[in-house]
Amino acid sequence: MSQLVRARLGGCTFEHGLYRVHTHASAEAACAVHGGGFSRVRGKVRLFGFDWLGRQFASDNKRGAGDDPEVMMLEPGTGEALEIPVPVSAFHDDEVVEYSDEALASNFYAEWMAVHESALRLDQCAGYRVPLFLGGDDLVANLELSDLSVY
Repeated sequence: MSQLVRARLGGCTFEHGLYRVHTHASAEAACAVHGGGFSRVRGKVRLFGFDWLGRQFASDNKRGAGDDPEVMMLEPGTGEALEIPVPVSAFHDDEVVEYSDEALASNFYAEWMAVHESALRLDQCAGYRVPLFLGGDDLVANLELSDLSVY
């Protein structure tokens, strides 16, 4: 399913950078970058998208139906890999549409966009100056424009 998503939507950006779908090349690059920080899931997931906070969304091949696995979110701001109990197809069709704040922190994004007027490029995210796992605050004031591969 993640390959189908990538084939049909790869490189697309939604809501001025709120959510982006990986191309094959950007997924491979992100996998190489995030592999070290999320070693417990290396080889078990396939990246398909990412959000404005640089959180990577992946299909978790160990969970869900064979051709429609469930979603995992890799969160660089906290260093956590979180299971989302929704198949990839429902993530795009329902979760992102109906629960955009829960899935993508869309209200927080609106706060960020009120201060930063331009859309995020495919290679950018809003990264925490001081990561949450190091005691940083979950506030717009603690966010800065970051290169996605560096963050």
